[in-house]
Amino acid sequence: MTTFGFLFLDGPYFENGPFKDFVDIIGIAIITFALTYLADYLLKYAPQSSITQKKAYRLMFSPMVFIVAVVLIITVIKPDYSSALNTGVQALFTLFFLGYLGISIVTLIRKFLRTEAAKRKEYGLDLMLLGVCFSLLPLFILFTINTINPGAEIPGDDYVFMGFALIPITFSLALNRYEQAG
Repeated sequence: MTTFGFLFLDGPYFENGPFKDFVDIIGIAIITFALTYLADYLLKYAPQSSITQKKAYRLMFSPMVFIVAVVLIITVIKPDYSSALNTGVQALFTLFFLGYLGISIVTLIRKFLRTEAAKRKEYGLDLMLLGVCFSLLPLFILFTINTINPGAEIPGDDYVFMGFALIPITFSLALNRYEQAG
């Protein structure tokens, strides 16, 4: 989750040129990998989701590769930016972002609800859910509202990103609790 700083702080500043393009591509790769890995981590975390045993699970990283390839192609070719191209690329990113963020949130909530109380505490699912509720869920709501109504003013939206500090803290505490119990 700490790699989201690249997204929200707009990465390092460079003048226009090949180096800026390279840094932008690396930034997109970091952001898409972070989202994909978050969903992957939550699917594999105890209790492991059954979907990880299926062959189709291997395709989980293909949208990330596709997005990075699209960004690379657009950066290298530098086509004329039309309204359709901008809308298409923005829709692609929005679907990816909301999709993988939604998968992460739903996976953790389902694990929490389907696990008995003693195991929740042992696995640290309560801590993880706390981190998700105060960081990822508000971000998901914010992006969904901004997708539906791009000009919407949402109270407190400037502070949503402060909740990201909870993710590494609560996930680390949960993992420590799980390792000590197991």
